Amino acid sequence: MDRLVSARPAMAATSFQDPAVAAFRAEIRRWVTAAVPRFRMPKGIDEAAQMKIRRAWEGEIYRAGYNCLAWPTEFGGRNLGPIEELVFQEECIAADAPEPLG
Repeated sequence: MDRLVSARPAMAATSFQDPAVAAFRAEIRRWVTAAVPRFRMPKGIDEAAQMKIRRAWEGEIYRAGYNCLAWPTEFGGRNLGPIEELVFQEECIAADAPEPLG
């Protein structure tokens, strides 16, 4: 899968009321809805199996372009900010995504 590129320019939101935050949340929600089911953590699996799933999930986050959201684009980030990072985490938690390793 190629890294996703958001249609909006990379600029950190300054408020949760910023319309760009709603658009980002919708983008993340669509992505996690499609991506998370392949990484569901089965109940009762051992720690090694959990680590394998979590490592794979972290790779999926990277491939989709959602790793290090606040990092500058020249270092592989999206030059976003803490609001977008929080939105990303909220949507992952709501979708019952595995906890990433990093």
